[in-house]
Amino acid sequence: MGRADSEKTGRRARRPAPDASRPQHPCGEVWGTACRVPVRPPGWSHNAHPLLATRRKKARQAATAPQMLLLLSQDPDREVRRRAAGNPRCPATAIGCLARDPDSQVRQAAASNRRCPAPVLRLLSTDPDPQVRYQTARHAHCPPAVLGTLSRDRSPEVRLAALTSRHCPWEVLYRLAARDWPGPPALQTAIASHPGCPPEILGKLATDLWDQPGDSWQALAAIASRTACPPGLLGALAGHPAALVRRCMAWRRRCPPEILERLCLDRDCSVRAAAAANSQLGPSMLQVLAHDRSPDVRRCLAGNPACPPGLLRQLAVDREKDVARAAARHLNTL
Repeated sequence: MGRADSEKTGRRARRPAPDASRPQHPCGEVWGTACRVPVRPPGWSHNAHPLLATRRKKARQAATAPQMLLLLSQDPDREVRRRAAGNPRCPATAIGCLARDPDSQVRQAAASNRRCPAPVLRLLSTDPDPQVRYQTARHAHCPPAVLGTLSRDRSPEVRLAALTSRHCPWEVLYRLAARDWPGPPALQTAIASHPGCPPEILGKLATDLWDQPGDSWQALAAIASRTACPPGLLGALAGHPAALVRRCMAWRRRCPPEILERLCLDRDCSVRAAAAANSQLGPSMLQVLAHDRSPDVRRCLAGNPACPPGLLRQLAVDREKDVARAAARHLNTL
């Protein structure tokens, strides 16, 4: 039945049944029938096929169904498989198959997928390509046992990625740092930021890094941000010569009042701005910061939840437009 006959009868023409002898499309369609393209001639190039751009687009889109991604993971085009491996909706079954792909870029995309299961990450941690192992160590849900293995990797980039992960076991991190204490700056920051680091190690690290150059200030800033920081160390960190360290002290949720008042009068305007945004400020310091010469300090104060309505009305008529807008927005929420 042709098109004209179907228009007369009002019925849709039936599609001919697929021929099993014809080559199959990776997505389950038959070349020349469902795809409506000629059968691949001799010397046919897969990249020249008009559906290649469509398959690449489908493999990248977040709205693509998991069943379609499972089929696209078997596509002969490498770019289609790579995009399917990195798709956040790619099913775990397809990720497991793509983790054994002969192309290393496809395996890297599989290792960076947030849905990659733990057994597949364990498999990828033994991959011969260091970039695949690096992506495995950077995975947000990499098991601690796998990170412990990758911390002994022959590639220094892989070892550093494993040691700076928040899931790295504290014993592994401290054992490696103890060999060459305090270690490189990235390792120092990882130790200071690790949730399992005890207060005495934080104090020892801060003492050893106090006179170090600027690369070690990130570790001191991480120590200043930790709730486990020893109380006796807080006053010293508030007087550190690096503004980054003092700024992290001003951001602390449980910063002692006497230290917070000291930071409100800091010589660096970025430190005073961080203190102005702290919701633990007392009424006296709120008044002091409302007359600060830096507009950034007054703007941060206008967004502080502890700022009273009377002070907000005063800031709403500030000569700086950014400060006035921030105060007006805060007043509208009251």
